[in-house]
Amino acid sequence: MPCSSLRQVNKRKQPGKSSRFFGVSWYAPKDRPDRRAWRASIKIAGKTVTIGEFHTELEAAKAYLEKAAHVYGQPVRLDDAELIKAGLIPN
Repeated sequence: MPCSSLRQVNKRKQPGKSSRFFGVSWYAPKDRPDRRAWRASIKIAGKTVTIGEFHTELEAAKAYLEKAAHVYGQPVRLDDAELIKAGLIPN
């Protein structure tokens, strides 16, 4: 049986709510349509912690990377090609 992190990686993305970056999702509350934004969140000690809400997917991804590096003590590498293209990491 795969560990929970492998199950999470293999989980099917939900249409309209997914991001190309881990830890980033589209947030659109039905009762507050003016609050639509990209939300960055991370699991710490088994609990999901919201990092923040951002105007762009890339801003949310950068916030996730910074928080993950702080929490886990080392830089977290996501999809390098996408991050290089977005200018979030050097080429």
